[in-house]
Amino acid sequence: MWWLVLLASIPLLVIVHAPVDAADVTVQGSVTLTPGFNAVGLPVNPTAVPDTHALLPYLGTAAQIDRLLAQDPTTHLFQVNAYDQLGNVIGTSVPVQVGKAWIVYAKLPVTLNYNVTVPCPQYVLDAGSHLLSFPFVGTQMTAYGLLQALGGPNVISSVQGFDPASGHFETVAYKNGAPTGPNFPINPALGYFVNLTAATVYDPVPVVNTLSPNPVTAGSPGFLLTLSGNNFVEASTVTAGNTVLSPVFVNPTQLTATVPGSVVANPGSVPVTVTSGAPGCGSSNPVSLFVQPQGGAPFITQFSPSNGPIGTPVTIEGFNFDAVPGNNQVAFNGTSAIIGSATTTSISTTLPLSATTGPITVKTQAGTATSADPFTVTPRGNFTLNAVPAQATALQGGQTSYALSVTGAGDFTGLVTLGVSGFPAGVSGTFGSPALTTGQTTTLTVAVASSVGVSTIPLTVTGSAQLDGLLLKSVLTRAGSWPDPFGMG
Repeated sequence: MWWLVLLASIPLLVIVHAPVDAADVTVQGSVTLTPGFNAVGLPVNPTAVPDTHALLPYLGTAAQIDRLLAQDPTTHLFQVNAYDQLGNVIGTSVPVQVGKAWIVYAKLPVTLNYNVTVPCPQYVLDAGSHLLSFPFVGTQMTAYGLLQALGGPNVISSVQGFDPASGHFETVAYKNGAPTGPNFPINPALGYFVNLTAATVYDPVPVVNTLSPNPVTAGSPGFLLTLSGNNFVEASTVTAGNTVLSPVFVNPTQLTATVPGSVVANPGSVPVTVTSGAPGCGSSNPVSLFVQPQGGAPFITQFSPSNGPIGTPVTIEGFNFDAVPGNNQVAFNGTSAIIGSATTTSISTTLPLSATTGPITVKTQAGTATSADPFTVTPRGNFTLNAVPAQATALQGGQTSYALSVTGAGDFTGLVTLGVSGFPAGVSGTFGSPALTTGQTTTLTVAVASSVGVSTIPLTVTGSAQLDGLLLKSVLTRAGSWPDPFGMG
């Protein structure tokens, strides 16, 4: 008996998130605890110091430390840890997390030195008050900069830091959309109360938003590039293409760097990134520095969308386009397109009939620009090949059959050509019709010769069609087997 089993081929999409603590960073320095209240953000590795029962002895002895208060990450309530009369730590233990801080009441002055490698955290914060530390911001971060880095006026209400000299808290907050209050420095080893009105995520990895000037002309001499963004530190480096630059740190949101002429010698785009040295967190997103041709020739920086079927509206962005639509010529892999509107930096067009996957070109009187990436033409419709029943049997020397049909999607109404492969000697298949379209059915009859031995084989049924010049395929995989009818094999 031969069993023919339909196996559905299901593609699986696996989404992999980068770990929250994706990069390890070495931080070093010292902090001195004064008698009484201290808000401490001493960097410690949670692997070595997993909770506050281990943290308290790490900070000092019973003769030095009176108690430690740690904020529960779920309830936001503070748990008290202290030494008992035998020197044991008592109180509810709270996990140690990089980026969290603690309230420490010291009995004596205690200086703590640290040189530790810790994972760079992503701060995922809900609304409320959080006691946090920021060991990766460098020594130039101020309260104003931290307030703005954490969010706008609709997200954060204030940042508070304790001043041991005065014994009072200093507070910065938004007023009419701008930071107000004393712009105190942020110490990487101290703790700060961050008061949020809405949930937010703060990622200390550097971010580049804009470059200036951008674009520049190919063949330009060296020039000063200004990078604007967030989370820059003093030890930042800038990479332009394959050239590493030594920037000037202006503040946590701005760097400047001298770019040599060799970087912009030829037209194209140059990726620019910022990498933070200690104590910063890794490398930024790349931002393109566009190098336009000399003589006013057009240059394409990007287009959107990157793919679509015939008739898709497409916006092309760049430089040196002609503001008169008729003075531009746009083509998709050589197929001319009609231009709807144009400015010197943007063209609106539509993917034309007969277009195929390939680069976009824009031609003006000054020259021709070619996109770095292709536009991918996708079909306006598609189809799925179906077969029933899901399982069939055939005796040796007999046959079985399947009903085949096509389900169309989108604008598909074409003819699907059928094929089958994988038959061993003595097994054959015949279609009732070699092709069909949506709404039609045909059969696949499979015959098994009596001489065929016990075996299991895969069979593949394929449907093929053309739409807008694109080849469409649907494939079904089956497993076939037939045992010895006498039960001997």
